[in-house]
Amino acid sequence: MPAPAQTPLNNYDRCEYQEILIHQTSSPLIRRAVALDAGLLAELGARTFYESFAADNTAENMAAYLAESFGPEKHAAELADTQVI
Repeated sequence: MPAPAQTPLNNYDRCEYQEILIHQTSSPLIRRAVALDAGLLAELGARTFYESFAADNTAENMAAYLAESFGPEKHAAELADTQVI
């Protein structure tokens, strides 16, 4: 299985809300994630998990786990859950 597609994670131009106006910064911005972040969080999670554990798993197991654990819908549900920090 190929590695998940790479997308610039600091590209906030794709956000549909105006609270984020930062395009480039020399210091990190830490904020609470919102529903619009679900896709990027899923991609980041899948990419980092793949890079960390692909060598120790079969391609079939890796593909199944990535599909089950890192979908945008799953992250959107977690972001909407007020019991999740």
